[in-house]
Amino acid sequence: MIKTITALVLNRFHILIWITLAILAVATSIKTMEWLGGYYSASAFPVSVPKGQLTFNAQTTKGYYQTLLDLGTLDKYLLTQKLDFLLMVTFLVSMFLLGAAATRLINWQFKDSKLTKFSLGIMWITPIAALFDALENMVSFVMLSNPTHFSDWLIWPYSTFAAAKFSLITLGYVWAIIAVILTSLTFILRCLPKQIRAGRNS
Repeated sequence: MIKTITALVLNRFHILIWITLAILAVATSIKTMEWLGGYYSASAFPVSVPKGQLTFNAQTTKGYYQTLLDLGTLDKYLLTQKLDFLLMVTFLVSMFLLGAAATRLINWQFKDSKLTKFSLGIMWITPIAALFDALENMVSFVMLSNPTHFSDWLIWPYSTFAAAKFSLITLGYVWAIIAVILTSLTFILRCLPKQIRAGRNS
């Protein structure tokens, strides 16, 4: 299965098709985040999503949940958590297609190189962000079942899964940017006359 998909990414369809698919997938993910952000704002959660998920502190998180209880918006926050599973699907697809497009770009200028293999690794690893997001949500449901008295140790897997999710998403975007810059510069340099590339003075 993995070999088949890898071969598909490296050899099938024009590179522009992979780039277009990646752009559409990322745009869909961003739009989904914006849509979900409306529900998050309606819940009146006191801090941003990253800050709320990366506390690694049970008392701090319980304080956030207490705020929702005081405002009567805990149900809205729970709805946001459930709708988040739609965002996970966009993470899965967009991270894979972004990695696939980056890999095609790299392989275009560095055919069958170690750099291509490295990019393939990123292509397969970054979509796991969706799994970590799902695990984080599952832990949050346990915590929210007893929002101000959940077991303190639950904050560690909760925030760890969130950190892994954010790290993989960041890796996916950063590598895509590096791939574009690296292949563009390499292409330009290879198009220059040999005299210029060699730095020979006339």
